[in-house]
Amino acid sequence: MPLHPEDGTRASSGAVLQFHRATQRDTWVLTLSGEHDLATVPELNGHMEDALRSDAPVVIDLTAATFLDCQVIGWLARLSQRAAERDQVQPTVVVGADGSAAARLFDVLDIAESIPITCVATKAEALDVVAPDGGPVPPSDPSVP
Repeated sequence: MPLHPEDGTRASSGAVLQFHRATQRDTWVLTLSGEHDLATVPELNGHMEDALRSDAPVVIDLTAATFLDCQVIGWLARLSQRAAERDQVQPTVVVGADGSAAARLFDVLDIAESIPITCVATKAEALDVVAPDGGPVPPSDPSVP
């Protein structure tokens, strides 16, 4: 199924990708549901390019992801690196409540320490991080830890 440039859903082999641009806070939201591995990464790369070209903050929602392999973690690292190269706000990742597949993986791998991303439990928290007052988000400053 082709994706509309502003909103879309695609499902294949147990993996569902949904993305949309939240106009209220001018934010790209990419939701991963089900199992994601090497087969999902090419499509994730396309979404990454679209989001970074827009200069809007990026929220990756992993609350419904049941499996993420190292290829997806590598994609998150590349997304963070590309945002830094473009002097954009670092992506915010919604990992869900303690015990979710993403939260367990991020905890075991200590990802928040190795990739400069913000991890939160809910999409509402993510939107508050990227645009606290519902307004525009200032560019990130790579010199600030």
